[in-house]
Amino acid sequence: MTGNNISKTGGIQQTNQAGITSNPNGNELNLVRIDNASKVPQDSAWVGINNRIATAGYSAAPEGYEAPTQEFVDSLVNELSGQVALVTSPTADKGSIDAISTVSAHKANVPMKYVTAEGYVKYINPENFPEQGIRKDRFAAEPKYVLPNSDEYSKATAEVSNSFLATGGRDTTVGDFVNAIKKGNKVIVLNNENIDASIWDEAKERPNNASAYLKAVLSGEDLPLIPGKGFTQEFLTEYADDISKLVKVVDIEKNGSAQIAAKEAASFLTA
Repeated sequence: MTGNNISKTGGIQQTNQAGITSNPNGNELNLVRIDNASKVPQDSAWVGINNRIATAGYSAAPEGYEAPTQEFVDSLVNELSGQVALVTSPTADKGSIDAISTVSAHKANVPMKYVTAEGYVKYINPENFPEQGIRKDRFAAEPKYVLPNSDEYSKATAEVSNSFLATGGRDTTVGDFVNAIKKGNKVIVLNNENIDASIWDEAKERPNNASAYLKAVLSGEDLPLIPGKGFTQEFLTEYADDISKLVKVVDIEKNGSAQIAAKEAASFLTA
């Protein structure tokens, strides 16, 4: 990768002029530490890929989430006929959006990129992967780009993708939505009414189902905004035209199945 020359000298982290650090000795997870979002490399496997989709959702899945979301992501990858790559986090615990995305990419043998934050590295544990669907040899070989904090992680996710899929989740999904819009990426908000989670968590003052929350707010419902994630009235006003053009809410129930919903999503992404 031109300009990125990751150092492979010794067992201590080395930093090069591109701001990338690497610790190759004993680095079983293939972690590559990067100091800011602009430094995540676009590798050769992504050349010519028209749809580079960053996915967001739950790390711990509520009832009603995993099966339809897996069916949707599988179907969306198939609808895009191989012209697709996925961006997700390597914290691929069973039922999470990270596991769902990894399983879909490995099934269809399409490229993917792992991006995360330093604070989440401790949660990367292949022992928690789903029993089937993830090729651990492929997972081990793929670089995991680690940003110093969650804000840079979210920005990096938007930088390396050109579209964004929200499948639920909480305030992190909303922050990813903000960065996707600011980057000019298309956005699919997947609404699944069977997810057993309220729209808003009063105790924690955050969404409990980010897809339902985004759908509601963008439809004009009066819900609290999330200034800490950049989701403010100023953002909604400044980017109103972009949001109207870039965002598509896709409902599984209205379509009748996750497969048909994926067709609607694919049509929007390729239009």
